[in-house]
Formats: sequence, structure tokens, C-alpha cells
Amino acid sequence: MPKERQKPHKPWPDEAVKKMCDEGSYFARLIFEIGVGSVQRPSDWLKFRWEDYDGANLHLTQGKTGMELWLLAQSD
Repeated sequence: MPKERQKPHKPWPDEAVKKMCDEGSYFARLIFEIGVGSVQRPSDWLKFRWEDYDGANLHLTQGKTGMELWLLAQSD
């Protein structure tokens, strides 16, 4: 996107997050949680494969930087 058209990122307000969690459909919440939990761009979500998930952790490559990341499940 050209610099002159870029706008600063505005996170969802807490009320909107709560509404999504309370009222969103299963798949809408799943997509939302992938986005929030992975902190990846939507275009990167489309590249996820089930093989990238080992049941607890997600391995991915960021589209913009090409950097490989492991998103690890939080352990207690």
C-alpha cells in the first residue's frame, strides 16, 4: 500500500473483542483467535497448513519478512 494511503493500526476495543467471543460463530471465533494468538497478517493465515501444527505449537513463515517462527503453547 502506498505510504500516503497507510493508516495507523487501531486494535479492536475491549467491547468488540468481548462481543466476538460471546456471540461469534464457531468458525468466526476460530479465525479471530488464530489472528489474535498468532499476531500474523491475514494473508499469512491463508498459508497455514495442518502439518504446521503439532497439536500444541505452530510453525510458520512470515510472508513479509520470510522469517520462520515457532509459536509455542504456554505451559503451566
